[in-house]
Amino acid sequence: MRWIDDDGEHRKPPAERHRTASATDYRMSVHTHAGRHRAGEAWGYQVSRVGVLHEVVAHGKDHADRTGAQRAAVVAMQRHDSEISLLSPGVVAAYATMPPDLRAWVRANPVVANRRLAARAGFRGRVVTLNMGLGRDSIAMLCLLVEGGLEVDGVPLWVGDVDAVVFSDPGAEWAHTLAVEPRVAAFCADYNLRFVALRKPAPDLAESYLAALPPPGDPGRQDALDNRTWRTAAPATIEGRAAAGWYHLQAPILDDYEDRATIATRGTKDCTDKHKIQPIRKLVQDLALARFGLDNKAWGAAVRLGHRLPHLTLLGIAADESDDRAVVAHPLEGGSGPWYVTEAYPLRELGVRKADEAAILRRHGFDDVRKSGCVMCPYQPVSWFWALRETDPVRWASVVQYEAAALRANPRMFLARDQPITEVVARWRRRNPDATIADVLNKSYARGASCGRGDGEDDG
Repeated sequence: MRWIDDDGEHRKPPAERHRTASATDYRMSVHTHAGRHRAGEAWGYQVSRVGVLHEVVAHGKDHADRTGAQRAAVVAMQRHDSEISLLSPGVVAAYATMPPDLRAWVRANPVVANRRLAARAGFRGRVVTLNMGLGRDSIAMLCLLVEGGLEVDGVPLWVGDVDAVVFSDPGAEWAHTLAVEPRVAAFCADYNLRFVALRKPAPDLAESYLAALPPPGDPGRQDALDNRTWRTAAPATIEGRAAAGWYHLQAPILDDYEDRATIATRGTKDCTDKHKIQPIRKLVQDLALARFGLDNKAWGAAVRLGHRLPHLTLLGIAADESDDRAVVAHPLEGGSGPWYVTEAYPLRELGVRKADEAAILRRHGFDDVRKSGCVMCPYQPVSWFWALRETDPVRWASVVQYEAAALRANPRMFLARDQPITEVVARWRRRNPDATIADVLNKSYARGASCGRGDGEDDG
């Protein structure tokens, strides 16, 4: 566990901070406002219910050591005001276990000490989900979580703080992305993490739904959009709803866009919002109803009144990736997002770059994972469309059909450059005759780079 002062002192790179000490000698860095460094024993506060109790956990070298070294000490905790000048009961209870130098820091910084302990409690006073895209960023974030190396606002986040690891399937992921899912699910099971995959509705239900929709612009279309047959009766369990497509409001992404005669574009983030973010937020509501009995609307009202913290969604965005992937900020941070939930970007906070992820993934056997994404992603380079053509003819045909539907409505709505995707891919191949599938798919691309519209160097 690391305590960071409020002036945001610079953190060491991930490689330097990787936990390698034993359960008995692992040290915690304590930074004071004067910038002085002090070392004390690594006591973490694993909160199991806000305002009720916490466990004092000694961290070990790996997960097995850590769980084996847990020593629970149930103490009384009280809700505190961040303005109080005296130590809260939770800090007082932990005070006796602290080494002398850490006690001195707590006495000198009571308000900060109270806030740090309250922050630990805050994780269990709301729903926390880890958004899993089955790519390198989100899996690296998951690996750091099980290592005890993840932080949010300087506060350690551990396995017991996360309600679910969630994959929202848009219905058009690359085959290599979907192939990783069973491994991630098994990895989560090993650490007692709940893994939930939000499937799209069955193809026959989605097809009949789209077939019954009036065309865009028809006055009756809006009412028909709400007639989602896969949502007429909710299965009894969260897993049952997830498997039945209940959390999705849209048909599979390619069918959805083809029906609307348009394509996914970078600027609007319409694809991410409708096929990833919104289904996960519906799941967050069910998780909150199960734990707290409050839906998203009621939770947002409680946040406005200062009675609750917004639910927390963890997003895997590397420190060197463009800001355009960030979700709209919470109203308390000056944004226009919903009141009931906020987002955190632990990889950015820790300074984990794309290049840093390789070592993290290698430690857990995920070093072979490729960049994830949908087969029609507007960010992917033309070379990836060529790889799709060569490896998955059925999906390639769907992408060609998806673009053709958009071009019928707007003759300038190309997936890449200023020609149909079939011609752009053929031209790329003529200019890159020696490229292999592995060469292309093992080379990642950044969402902030110029790729899918054809102005990247890879487009030929």
